[in-house]
Amino acid sequence: MIFLDLTLQNFGPYHGHHTLNLRPQDGCPIILIGGLNGGGKTTLMDAIRLALYGQRAPIDRRRSLAYVSFLAQCVNNQAERAAVELTFERVIYISGIEKLSQVRVQRLWQRGSKDTLTVELDGWPNEYLTQNWDEQVEDWLPLGLSNLFLFDGEQVKALAEQDTPPPSVVSAIRAVLGLELADRLANDLAVLVSRKQAELGDDAAQQQVETLRYQLTQTDRDLATEAATLAQREVDLAAAEAALQRGRKPLFCRGWTHYRTS
Repeated sequence: MIFLDLTLQNFGPYHGHHTLNLRPQDGCPIILIGGLNGGGKTTLMDAIRLALYGQRAPIDRRRSLAYVSFLAQCVNNQAERAAVELTFERVIYISGIEKLSQVRVQRLWQRGSKDTLTVELDGWPNEYLTQNWDEQVEDWLPLGLSNLFLFDGEQVKALAEQDTPPPSVVSAIRAVLGLELADRLANDLAVLVSRKQAELGDDAAQQQVETLRYQLTQTDRDLATEAATLAQREVDLAAAEAALQRGRKPLFCRGWTHYRTS
């Protein structure tokens, strides 16, 4: 990926239309941009990041601002709309054939609204790249690696003065070494294990419910059996009491006769 042009329209301190030629020349592969503090050097780097990554762009001055609020902050004070446009070239496979193509990425927005993304391929609007830009740029220049390539002199100076590298650099190095793939795999496995545990937990709960239902059914049957047994015993008791009364009656009569004759 070779940057060719960067165009700013009312972006930050750059009022109006400005195009910066980034095309490397034979024998002059380095382009040096100098200026006083506050002159807009970091703004150029922010514009490149914003053009490539949009809402995901790692821009320090955004801090915790919402994306729409950050875009509004980027609009020049003398304007109501702004745009950033980055043109670069890279080899693209089209129908299995390698071709050196130019890609132009433009983000346009008004104060208080989200940006509109347009991607052109060799001068023609490309709907596929526009709709799938986040995935495509991750294939060309992953966000995790961008901090190894997109930085300014102030960031290099700050990095050199630190005893330990910042998390962004550590993440970029891990991405280069492929360690982030292992982390991603570990996270995916953790998610899979959690899902399986949840499924097993649901199965266990369902099995417990079925067991309780079976026990309840058995208890109902036992209660019905006991009720029938109790009813039968009450019938037997009534029959026994009737038999007892019948047996007592002759004895009572005999006793009364004996009492009268004695």
